[in-house]
Amino acid sequence: MENPASLLRRLNPYCARAMEGAASLCQTRAHAEILPEHWLLKLLEQGEGDLTVLARRYEWDMDAIWQDLLGWLDTLPRSVRSRPQLSDSIETLMQQAWLFASLNGEEHIRSVHLLMALVDKPKLARCDGLWPLLTLGQSQLERLRGL
Repeated sequence: MENPASLLRRLNPYCARAMEGAASLCQTRAHAEILPEHWLLKLLEQGEGDLTVLARRYEWDMDAIWQDLLGWLDTLPRSVRSRPQLSDSIETLMQQAWLFASLNGEEHIRSVHLLMALVDKPKLARCDGLWPLLTLGQSQLERLRGL
C-alpha cells in the first residue's frame, strides 16, 4: 500500500491543483479533514477536465451538483485545527485511483481514475447529490481515458 505522500506525487497537475484547492477550502471552512467532496468540488471548479467532459456528454445539471456539494459541506462540523488532514476516505480513493491508473499503464492519476475508484467504491463519497457521477459504468469511463 502506497503512503499518502507518494500518492499525492502521482497526481497529474490538474488533480494536484484541485487537491491544493481542497486543502485551502477545508482550512477556510475550519474542517478537520479533506474529504472526496472537497476535492470533487475543486475539480468541478477548475473545469475542462474529465468531469467536465462527462458532464457535457451526459448532460448533468452541474449547478445542482455544485449546490448539493456546497450544501453538504456546510453541514460538516467546524474545528480549530490549524491544518486539515487527509481523510481515510480520500486516501482510499487515491489508492484505488492509482490502482486503475497503473493497471492502464499510466504514470499519473487523472480525474477519470478518481471517478473509476468512486464508481467501484461509492461509499467513499457521502454527498447524495453526487449520484450522477456514481451511476456511470466502468466501460463508460474507460472510453473517456483515451481523450
